[in-house]
Amino acid sequence: MNILAAQDLGKITKKSKAHEKFPEYQAVLDALNDRKLKAEMLARRKYEYDLQQANFLLDAGKEVIERRHKVSAFAVCASHIADIS
Repeated sequence: MNILAAQDLGKITKKSKAHEKFPEYQAVLDALNDRKLKAEMLARRKYEYDLQQANFLLDAGKEVIERRHKVSAFAVCASHIADIS
């Protein structure tokens, strides 16, 4: 019996698609696909969160730069007016 089983396993290992004939193959494949989809969804949510945070920081940085520019422009105008007066 062991010899027959070894011969059958030998034949199976020589065939490139022999693993697809086992009943567990589809169940394992489905489970792996489910895990892959969950991982892709998680990666997508993380990407969207990171993008949202980066855009928030970008907008905050722009606002700081614009405020500094307005303050410096006001200071230049004030000193120019002071020089004229």
